[in-house]
Amino acid sequence: MYPTFRQIEYLRAVADTRSFSEAAKLCHVTQSTLSAGIKDLENILGVQLFVRTSREVYLTPEGQVLYEDSHKVFDDMNQFVQTAKTFGSDKGGVLRVGIIPTIAPYFLRPIYQALHEKYPDMHIHLHEDISSALVEGLNKKELDIAVLAFPYPIGAYAHDVIGSDPLDLIAHEDFDIGASDKAISLRDVENLPMIMLADGHCLRDHALAACSIGEQMVKASYQAVTMASLMEMVGAGLGVTLVPRLMIESKNFVLPEGVRQYRFKAPIPQRQIGLIWQSAHLKAKAMDIKEISAQLLLGLT
Repeated sequence: MYPTFRQIEYLRAVADTRSFSEAAKLCHVTQSTLSAGIKDLENILGVQLFVRTSREVYLTPEGQVLYEDSHKVFDDMNQFVQTAKTFGSDKGGVLRVGIIPTIAPYFLRPIYQALHEKYPDMHIHLHEDISSALVEGLNKKELDIAVLAFPYPIGAYAHDVIGSDPLDLIAHEDFDIGASDKAISLRDVENLPMIMLADGHCLRDHALAACSIGEQMVKASYQAVTMASLMEMVGAGLGVTLVPRLMIESKNFVLPEGVRQYRFKAPIPQRQIGLIWQSAHLKAKAMDIKEISAQLLLGLT
């Protein structure tokens, strides 16, 4: 059996006033009610909290320790109540957003900052994971909105496309592809050794589909889990790969030494970046994220 919050309130009131009558006034109860509450609290805890004499009331050593610990109980309760109050405001609540790894480094910060500015009381939870895990998160009601790259099977979820993200070829200069300032065609990559992210990353599927190449053309002996590792493999001359322009245009992106970037002429391989959301009431928040994210894709095409 655990004490009630009201009983702990009685403890604090008596400790602060050193008087049962004054504590009762402070708690807006009768003195007999407060005394009974303190007695019940001592029985529950199995410890005497106060020394009572005809002249004064004061905490026992054990009571003093528990009184000091009670500050945290009250602080936690106040935080609990304040958090609940923010949920009731039109600027509050909780929003759980998932983003795939090949988009997250470029979208996470601006999405968080813009949402926090518009909804200052909102608790914004951000999750990075592969597409299948994010869709499963929506299925389990653990996520509210997910930012994905399409095409991807999303079942019956409502969705909207933010914009296009072209894919560019990244290759070591030892491969005889031509001048990097000249657009290449998809035919130019047909016989090149292609290395990609491991199974489970949707960028792999998008790249295969965009270039109309089969799994048999991908070097199975070289597969990366992260884009950083993939770029190092290209830098080592192990093969070529397709990289989203969103990544290439980011301020932190640097081509490995001896590696070149090639853009495609039409038809340009690309992926669509979009949103899916769990239920209808989340569409407005999804459109907020769309507006933020669309700005990041301007100028890529």
